[in-house]
Amino acid sequence: MNMQFITKHKRRTKRSNQAAGRTDFEIEGFWPLPTYLGRSSSQPQPPNEQSVVSNLGMQSMMHQTVVLSDIDDYLRCENDAEELELRNQRLSRFPHPVMLQVSYAELDFINRWCWLRFGPRCGDCTQRDSEYRVCEAGHPHSHDGVWTDHWFAKTEYNYGFNEWYFANRLDYDAFLENVPSFNWGEHYPNKKLPKNR
Repeated sequence: MNMQFITKHKRRTKRSNQAAGRTDFEIEGFWPLPTYLGRSSSQPQPPNEQSVVSNLGMQSMMHQTVVLSDIDDYLRCENDAEELELRNQRLSRFPHPVMLQVSYAELDFINRWCWLRFGPRCGDCTQRDSEYRVCEAGHPHSHDGVWTDHWFAKTEYNYGFNEWYFANRLDYDAFLENVPSFNWGEHYPNKKLPKNR
């Protein structure tokens, strides 16, 4: 996990939140970090879905539910030995993983982002059913690439654990740096922040 990025992001966010007069819950980028990344368990918990303003080059408000996670969070939900063995096989080719909890719309948005930056996803093409489609081929086929992803488990309606894997560290770093900007995409623009914040 890139703790330096997370610490810088938290400092930058706290300063900009204070300057804008926002409360701790109105965080730019992504919601409060999970406990294992530094958020005390005594702090108020965020709602399952939240709309946030991303100040990372996006002017409009976008719906965002992405949460930076890890394999331990998944294992607390499900302990599947076969799934872990398959993960280890993926890690042998793509040694740099990032686990996120995402909605289906965010999954498709993030996969499009990866396609546009790193090229096609390695493995069977899943673009046929994507909300943000990049590959137009309608027949079953596969691609060779320097990244892939895997859906682990659904935890709520249209929401769950997905892990992205990268063959090289630079792609991993670029992905992790952009986690705060990942959202539901242009099909869900201008969601209003709740008034009780």
